[in-house]
Amino acid sequence: MNRTAAYSTIGVAAFLFIVDQVLKRYFLANPAGGISYGFLEIGLYLNNGVWRNEAMATVGSAVVVLILLWLGSRYRYLWMLGVFLLGSVGNLLDRIVYGQVVDYFVFYELIFNVADVLIAVGAIGVVVQVVRRGNGEERISR
Repeated sequence: MNRTAAYSTIGVAAFLFIVDQVLKRYFLANPAGGISYGFLEIGLYLNNGVWRNEAMATVGSAVVVLILLWLGSRYRYLWMLGVFLLGSVGNLLDRIVYGQVVDYFVFYELIFNVADVLIAVGAIGVVVQVVRRGNGEERISR
């Protein structure tokens, strides 16, 4: 992946981070403003499952630190880690500001927000890069 594509990916992720924060504030201000499209519901869902989320945050943070240490200067993976970290920061802000994570999508029985999608896409992207490219010695081209 070239540097321009990596920056574009981070730019899109940053935009989605902002969209996530705006949607959270909207649904907190309008808790009864939900809508349903059959298998998809959009509305306010507060995730205050403290023990599970705190454990997941701790394990997730440890995994990110280990991945960053392992990847070192392998630039190819850093853009996907940036996507992952933007999602993590979005949910961490919720924990700090609201004491719980603000979710607003329900797809069948999955309850999530845009930050959760960024976390999943970033994690999957790193795994795909590792599987496709091996140890990642090749750096991003200029």
